[in-house]
Amino acid sequence: MDSNLFKKGIIGFLVLVLAAGLVLTAGCTGSPETAPADTGAGSQATAESTASSSAPVSSGEVVHYTTLMQYLPTAPSTGWINGDATGMQASEGGYSWSWASKNYEQKMGGDAIVDIIIQDTNEAMVGQMAAWDSYVEIETPVMSMKKVTVEGNPGWVVTDTESDTISQIVNIGDRFIVYTVIEGGKEDYLTVFNGLTDFKGIAGLA
Repeated sequence: MDSNLFKKGIIGFLVLVLAAGLVLTAGCTGSPETAPADTGAGSQATAESTASSSAPVSSGEVVHYTTLMQYLPTAPSTGWINGDATGMQASEGGYSWSWASKNYEQKMGGDAIVDIIIQDTNEAMVGQMAAWDSYVEIETPVMSMKKVTVEGNPGWVVTDTESDTISQIVNIGDRFIVYTVIEGGKEDYLTVFNGLTDFKGIAGLA
């Protein structure tokens, strides 16, 4: 097999997996509400989702997005600016889910932007949870996908040198997803923001 064709095939597969997760990240119905910014402003993650037709009907009560907002970390005290927090409740055909997101801009020493999304899938196959089983460990000259563990939770880190993005997807109890995207920054920033995120508190919302 031609090595270039093989590389293109692998990269195409990864792009499809990532695109599916991005398209399904948030919610397709509901009314978003924006919380007051701490300081500054920046771009917002605005990906949307629809429930899988084969997904099990979610049980229990979905955590309200205003509660999820409280678990979005505050930016490091130096070098970063907090953006606006936003969120949404969504429901469709017996499924319900919610999400909250916030961005952070680097104000000195670089131009990185970090977006963090917390999603309560309420046990339905929506958002990044719908793409979770598609992830595989792989490495190419321009993209890699590797397994990680964050505060005892399974996760994936996807690095894309062409788009200069580093994405981390953490699965908390097969219900909550904490999705972090770094644009124009370093993987070390994941460690910084992971240390500011209350993963145990999020797990306790179930």
